[in-house]
Amino acid sequence: MSENDLKNILNLILKENFKAHINDWLFYAKPNDKKGLYLISKIYKHQGTTIFKEKPIKQMSSDLNDLNYKAAMMRYKNISFSSSYKSSFVSDHKFLYKNIFQERDLKQTIYANILASDTLEFMSNWLKKENTEEYKNYVLDFLRSFYTT
Repeated sequence: MSENDLKNILNLILKENFKAHINDWLFYAKPNDKKGLYLISKIYKHQGTTIFKEKPIKQMSSDLNDLNYKAAMMRYKNISFSSSYKSSFVSDHKFLYKNIFQERDLKQTIYANILASDTLEFMSNWLKKENTEEYKNYVLDFLRSFYTT
C-alpha cells in the first residue's frame, strides 16, 4: 500500500484530535503495524461482518526420502543451530504474549480512545466473530503503535 492509501485509511478510522499524528506514525510504523491497519481498512469496508481465511500451516515432511537437497540443508541448519536448552525450556514466541482481546472488549481498552465511533463498532463486531489470533494480533499491533505515537 502506498503512503497516501495509508493516510486515507487513517483519516477514515481515527478521531479528529488524533489525525495530527498520522505522519509521525507513518514514519515509525513497522510492517506488522501496517498489516494491522490494512486489516482494519477491510473491517471498515465490510462494516465488521467479514471473517478472514485462516492461513494453512506448512508442515515439514517427516520422511527424509521426500526432502530435496535444499530442504535437507535447511532442516540440518535448524537442528544444528538450536541448543538443547532452547528445545527444552523455550516455548514458541507466539504464545508468550496473551492477546488483550481474549480478556476485554475493545471498548473497554485504552485503544478505543483513538478510534472513531463507527470504526469502534465495526471492530468490536469483528472481534466477536473472528477466530484467527494472527489477524487479531496484527490489529493489536497497529492499535498499540498508533496509541504510543
